[in-house]
Amino acid sequence: MVNTNVRGTAYHEAAQAVVACALGLEVRRIYICDDDESGGTEISTDQTHLPIEDRIAVCVAGIAAKPLFDFTMSSHAERADVALMAALLINVDKTLHAHLKEAGHRRAERLLNANDQRCTNWLNI
Repeated sequence: MVNTNVRGTAYHEAAQAVVACALGLEVRRIYICDDDESGGTEISTDQTHLPIEDRIAVCVAGIAAKPLFDFTMSSHAERADVALMAALLINVDKTLHAHLKEAGHRRAERLLNANDQRCTNWLNI
């Protein structure tokens, strides 16, 4: 039986990879650390050509995947993703932040729903 935390990390990282691939980005690797159940998704392609909503979608894909795949994730992973999103918004008018965050989250949800089998397949590799 797979540890619940490892399962959550796996879905979280797979979701980010699926959204990145759906947006035409290259995923170099997905990893989960045995010692602390943390993980990461390395995306090698520059994202600056994407609209801000799409770049936010990549950041929040793991969060957006929680209700779709029914998993729990560490609060550290969620905070890290929110921090990445905040970094994208640093030079954006603050009055647009809420709208852009919501647009990015919806974009991630749509891409995950369209590619949910791909996410599940990656977890079975």
